[in-house]
Amino acid sequence: MAVIAISNTGGNFSATTTWVGDVVPTSIDDIICTATSGQLTIDTTTCVCKSIDFTNYVNTLTYTATQTLTVSGTYKQVAGMTVSGQGTLVITATSTITSVGLTFNGSLTF
Repeated sequence: MAVIAISNTGGNFSATTTWVGDVVPTSIDDIICTATSGQLTIDTTTCVCKSIDFTNYVNTLTYTATQTLTVSGTYKQVAGMTVSGQGTLVITATSTITSVGLTFNGSLTF
């Protein structure tokens, strides 16, 4: 299990260059997003993480059509960020979701 941050340049979830340390998160990893993190694009149906925290994020989380992000722990989005596209966010039974004044336009599965 690791804590992985989105790089300042951001990119596709499945690309190693999107992540500080060049390692794509897995289902046991926590993702943190900083104020300088670049745009993150959910680009496959296999994007997974244990948790993702957008507390200081001011960029855009983009879902390409029909793509999925699955979170098994905490998912926290904030009003300072933007969510774009209409993919699917899957929150497992053990998860917590926090959305501070932000609308998610895609499908949400619990």
